[in-house]
Amino acid sequence: MTFNKVERFRAPDPLERQHFTGDNFGWFVIRRTGAPTLNICAIEADPENGNEWDHVSVSSKTIPTWTDMDMVKKLFWSDDDTVVQFHVPSNDHINVAKTCLHLWCYRGGELPRPPKDYV
Repeated sequence: MTFNKVERFRAPDPLERQHFTGDNFGWFVIRRTGAPTLNICAIEADPENGNEWDHVSVSSKTIPTWTDMDMVKKLFWSDDDTVVQFHVPSNDHINVAKTCLHLWCYRGGELPRPPKDYV
């Protein structure tokens, strides 16, 4: 995960967690003309502490679109990274914010993918 493309969007965290330019986590706000503002919380993987997943949550007044999520993927990761959205079993599903979606990138090795022709 790289924060160099998004530093210009870094904003004060609404939960008042401190973060500064160059931190590998933070709150980012992308204001777009004619489209809802995207609020993004990003946390880079920290394998030394047992966290092997980069995580970005994307929220807005409406559910983010595919185009929104693709833009965020391109801002935080390289074209070579596999980034996914999970649809977990119902028993594991927690819906805190109805208009928030999540992107995940595994840093613990190669994430299995379906055959190229099926994607």
